[in-house]
Amino acid sequence: MVEVQVLDRLCAVAQRRRWIVGLAVGSRCRQLRAALVGVEGAGLSSRVEVAAQARQLISPDLAGLFARLRQNRAKSPLDAALLAAQLAESQASLLDDFAARIAPVWDRVLAVAVDDPGLWGRGGGLTAYLGLCDAARLAELSGHNVIDAFPARDLAQEGRGRPLLSTAYWMLLHDLQKTRALVDVRRAIRITYLPGSRDATGARRILYFEVEACADAPRAAQAAHDQIAADAVTRCIMTDLPQIPPIEELVLCGMGEPSTAFGGELTRRLPAVRVLDPATLGIPLGALKPAAVALLGLLHLDQIPANATGITGARIPRVLGRLTPGSLANWHRLVREMANAKPSVVALRSAV
Repeated sequence: MVEVQVLDRLCAVAQRRRWIVGLAVGSRCRQLRAALVGVEGAGLSSRVEVAAQARQLISPDLAGLFARLRQNRAKSPLDAALLAAQLAESQASLLDDFAARIAPVWDRVLAVAVDDPGLWGRGGGLTAYLGLCDAARLAELSGHNVIDAFPARDLAQEGRGRPLLSTAYWMLLHDLQKTRALVDVRRAIRITYLPGSRDATGARRILYFEVEACADAPRAAQAAHDQIAADAVTRCIMTDLPQIPPIEELVLCGMGEPSTAFGGELTRRLPAVRVLDPATLGIPLGALKPAAVALLGLLHLDQIPANATGITGARIPRVLGRLTPGSLANWHRLVREMANAKPSVVALRSAV
């Protein structure tokens, strides 16, 4: 019944929106998540809706290969390329399954944006990043245009190359008046400050803090873990984030089952702050990150810089990502869409 409702809604709005799919590879390369995002408008002022999402597990063999590569225990220098090729096969399989669920707009999807944990290293004062998206293979298998390699341009401007989703999170979660903060608790607690704003100027005031690194807690110790994490988040909100205007709502993600208990701990410490989950704001469970990746792809198509330089440390804001053409029909449709789009007015410094 739910799927029928999704299809009916997509049929009703298919012609009025631009569509883009985000694909996010899990931080340990154990799962893939996809989200379909519908957009009206352009750039940071776009009106965004997350229309559907999907999930697929990655084979343990690929997750093990990724772990070995990250620990510098690979048997061959070509193992990274092999992992990227096999990931592309898995990503294409997920897209095939997703296509049936979003059939009314599948042929209108402009591009598939892909984010993966990649392989990172540092030497000679430089940070290097090797992405794990085989964009050419994925474009051949799916027929869609592919946008990937988002950290590269930020790194070229002497940034850290991460985190890059803050601007996209603001587009998805900000309110016209209320100030919010996104609290993402996984192996580390990441807080993104999302100013309320009626226009795109709010995106310039995004802040990001990583307040605590925490190992996965066993279930028996979860209550103590929640208290420690809630203390860390509370300190950050009270001491590091702006107090005027005050934060009115916290959006929790990444917690899984313990989120209710953790939210209760935050409510007890911050009684004036409302604690929400993304579903309350119309974003399906597990869809927040792939939807943000989709918006990075959208900003690439609209040629809008997406790296918040105050967060990544880059010298200059840059348009992020690399575009690989898909089938001839999809490529021509994208070129027409980009040619017909009216360019946004940006500061000269951002346009250089």
